[in-house]
Amino acid sequence: MPAENNVKILVVDDEEILRERLKRLLELDDYEVNTAESGPKGLEEFARFGPDIVLLDIKMPGMDGIEVLDRLKQLPHQAEVFMLTGHGGLETAIEALRKGAFDYMTKPIDYDELEINLKRALEKKALRLKLATAGELVLAAGREVLPALAAMNAGLEVCLARPAAQNGGDPELASELANLKSQLAALEAIASRLREHVEPAATP
Repeated sequence: MPAENNVKILVVDDEEILRERLKRLLELDDYEVNTAESGPKGLEEFARFGPDIVLLDIKMPGMDGIEVLDRLKQLPHQAEVFMLTGHGGLETAIEALRKGAFDYMTKPIDYDELEINLKRALEKKALRLKLATAGELVLAAGREVLPALAAMNAGLEVCLARPAAQNGGDPELASELANLKSQLAALEAIASRLREHVEPAATP
């Protein structure tokens, strides 16, 4: 299945044959692919390349995949990380999931399965971006709506304080203004709660 334009994948594995095989197959599907043969090289390439998805081997000499994953999770990025493991490394793979890996795959890698997993990861990434955009829109609206509601509320306070709106003036007008003030206060409270709910997720 051809990839969307400009999707970048980083393959980090100490097995050259596997690295080159994955690179060749992924490039046939129009992914932009870079590789690294070790954990330190993988971190360097990650910073330089800025991938959308990382295929990360767990068992590597020196810095293993779990340590690389830990370091990646300390960086501000939106990449999804797949852990690659042998059949005897499932416990470590599950530990990686707890640390924030998107999923794991066992070697030898089945390319059809990999295609399905890549699609899942890209769908999740797209959804996260949509949610972040929606959050920003809510925050922007809140920044405009809340001051407008506050100004309207202040204007009503002035109207209610005038003699024409008191019992000696027009009781019906006073009642309508008081009702409007109550509705504005409720809208202001809703807008504030919505902004507080969205702001932590939308603020970098």
